[in-house]
Amino acid sequence: MEKNEKGEILSEDQKVIGRIDGFIFEKAPDITDDEITEDVKRFLVTEFEKTIDQLLSEGDAALRIENDFTVRYKGAVVARLKKTDDILAPDFDINVDPMIEGLPLARLALHIQSRTKRQINLALDPLEIVRKTEELSDETKEFTEKLINAMGYLSRHNVDAMVRKITPEERGKLRKSGIRFAQYGIFVRDILKPMAQETKLILWALYNDFDIVPPSPLAGAVTIDIDPSLPDGYYNIAGYRVCGDVAVRADMIEKLADSIRASAEKTETNPKGEFEVNAQHMSFVGKSGEAFEGILKTLGYDYRTEMVKIMSVEKNTDLTPTGGQEPQEDNSEASQDDAAKATENNAAENVQPSETALQESDTPKEESSGAASAEASLDNPASEEAVTVREIEVEKKIWFWVGLKKKHSDPSQKKQFSKKYNESKDGNKSSREHKKSGKKGKNDNRKKQFNHNK
Repeated sequence: MEKNEKGEILSEDQKVIGRIDGFIFEKAPDITDDEITEDVKRFLVTEFEKTIDQLLSEGDAALRIENDFTVRYKGAVVARLKKTDDILAPDFDINVDPMIEGLPLARLALHIQSRTKRQINLALDPLEIVRKTEELSDETKEFTEKLINAMGYLSRHNVDAMVRKITPEERGKLRKSGIRFAQYGIFVRDILKPMAQETKLILWALYNDFDIVPPSPLAGAVTIDIDPSLPDGYYNIAGYRVCGDVAVRADMIEKLADSIRASAEKTETNPKGEFEVNAQHMSFVGKSGEAFEGILKTLGYDYRTEMVKIMSVEKNTDLTPTGGQEPQEDNSEASQDDAAKATENNAAENVQPSETALQESDTPKEESSGAASAEASLDNPASEEAVTVREIEVEKKIWFWVGLKKKHSDPSQKKQFSKKYNESKDGNKSSREHKKSGKKGKNDNRKKQFNHNK
């Protein structure tokens, strides 16, 4: 009896008895239970133990958490994540064959759980550091748990009342734990790194009973377009702030805000703190034009226009060569006369000819062309005026602060998105309820679309 490279178990006469997939034995369709003898079972147990020893000798990367909430080893499902009350600490159901028992089973289960938890902790360690911050009041602990359940990012506008109750001493401790209290958001700095994105979304989807995990933003993406098929709260969980038709990463929003504050500093010449958009502002979010203006408006800014006069330089295109005269064909006598005139002009202006010019003097035709051009320029100064400078009026946008008009959506409240997800989970039931009420829920349709795009 042997196992081939495909994981198939072959009898002594090379008949396929079944196949090992991970730590599960799948019997071949034409094999009966009676054919799985004790000898076959002993062989399978030996093969399972070999695979267990191999897994235990490999590094953390051998196990991978996938977007279907499974833990896989070489593509085979060896465990499934299970929701708990703690979003950062899921449990596991080990996926093994009943033939694996006793010490081999205990070794395998302990290894899968410890290594998988280690992967989660490495990715989300910044949140654990926040949770372990000591000597905080109950209200501040409530705030940190809210931040953790939101996977490290909250809109400041929604938790401003809670933030104001945090004492300066507690703020100092939380800053040391990696929290930044910024103008538009409060976030854990390192949780915005690409390494954490996929793990955050997997645990968030598991905690809120989603069927599938929404895709992670591209690594390093500063601004992403809004996809209405994604579930509510997705962008905030990923660490982005929704700004109209786009979502901007939390740290880049704050860099933009810092740059605007420097540009809009109130001075004697700028008492209202107004500013004009510049290239540096736009570089933080990678957007320009109307897209960038839309971002500014969601951040609490608006603009007024005023007409200003500027000097415009325009190139003339209707000039004819040599003062309106048609160019003449070169001839030797004219070339010699022109060359002589050019030489006199050079001498009068004490301009020494270059070595190149001296070398080219042996070719009268080429020299005559340059000399004729020089004479034309002197005799017709207007021909050198290739541009026109004039004053024109243009519209200029002056930006100023008007304030945030409404609260930003808060994805940290489980009730907000899990309820909508559950309502749309049963498509038929949801459809009947909407027909009875005579209207469709916009958010429910978005959930259903996401759920059906598996």
